[in-house]
Amino acid sequence: MSRNDPARPYLGSMGIYLFKTSVLVELLTRHPRYDDFGGDIIPEAIQSHEVFGFDFDGYWEDIGTIRSFYETNVKLTTYNPPFNFYDPQSPIYTHARPLPGSVVLDSDLKDVLLAEGCRVQKAKVRHSILGLRSQVAAGACIEDSIVMGADYYDIETTPHKIPLGVGRDCHVEGAILDKNVRLGKGVVIRPFPRGTDLDRETWFVRDGIVVIPKSTTLPPGTRIEPK
Repeated sequence: MSRNDPARPYLGSMGIYLFKTSVLVELLTRHPRYDDFGGDIIPEAIQSHEVFGFDFDGYWEDIGTIRSFYETNVKLTTYNPPFNFYDPQSPIYTHARPLPGSVVLDSDLKDVLLAEGCRVQKAKVRHSILGLRSQVAAGACIEDSIVMGADYYDIETTPHKIPLGVGRDCHVEGAILDKNVRLGKGVVIRPFPRGTDLDRETWFVRDGIVVIPKSTTLPPGTRIEPK
């Protein structure tokens, strides 16, 4: 993300590492359990190879944990976010998607990032992100959450099937819903105290944040919350 300013040529960084292929293969072969560049590979490389860094003073956030990924994203929903996606001197382009415009019907939205192809009807959404093709049914309430959306739209609409998205009268708070998640009517999800880690069959908690994995279906009336 660059701009025409010699003093500050970059606005933001996603963390870019350049390795000679043979060196990276050597390091990974020597330490097959290494799985993190910042915590494993780079410190090891410093001991045996020449390593150079770039002194970056622009916007940068580490999103290597569920908590940091969550907090970095929801910060972008605020009125004055830490990073400006609308800088006219440094436009940011995304992949073009031939989707219909999002539709919001009789709903209450505040501090929301809304992607293309969504449908929100008679719902309340606060300080949250609604990704591509997100479907939010009537009576639902979403707060402080990231809804990743869906890879497709529902074709089959049989009465017994739970539709894609957040169902009627659901309450979702402090959570990350991965793509293609289906929440039945009245599902309740609330955050856990910070530091809480749990693993269940259809959901898990990391540092207090509830995560619903991709393509998971939660039956109507499911409750995920601290005891």
